[in-house]
Amino acid sequence: FLRIRKVASYVAKELNQIIGEEGLQEDIQAEDLDILCHGNPLSPEMSLATARQFKWRSPDDLQLTFRLRPNNDSSLNEG
Repeated sequence: FLRIRKVASYVAKELNQIIGEEGLQEDIQAEDLDILCHGNPLSPEMSLATARQFKWRSPDDLQLTFRLRPNNDSSLNEG
């Protein structure tokens, strides 16, 4: 099963690519991100299937958002 940890890794990789194109020197790691469902952070060990069943609770496509963890000193904002 695909875990939230893998989603965070993918998001971090994509953010770092965008950041690099903008000429910024930030380096975001998966551990710097929270993956959210309905505004609630998901455990990195949770699978997407579990998130969809217990957190999303809708027949529609699962929608996840992300944010930098509050204790992160990065100058980037929520995405």
